[in-house]
Amino acid sequence: MDYSKYLHCNACKESGLYCQKHRTEVESTLRKREIKKILQIRDSSSAQYNHAIKGLLESYDIWKMFS
Repeated sequence: MDYSKYLHCNACKESGLYCQKHRTEVESTLRKREIKKILQIRDSSSAQYNHAIKGLLESYDIWKMFS
C-alpha cells in the first residue's frame, strides 16, 4: 500500500490522519486483508478461526463508532 499519497493530501494533513475519502479507502484495504487472512485458516471450527472472526466483527464496530 502506498502511504505517500496520504502524506501529500492536504485534507489528510488537516485532519491529522486521513481525510474521509482516504479513510474509506484504508478501511476497505484493511478489511480485505483481514478477510483474506481468515479465509486461509483451514479449520473453521478452530479457536484461531473463531478468534479471527470475533476480531473482524469488533473492528467493524469500532470503525462504525468513528464514522
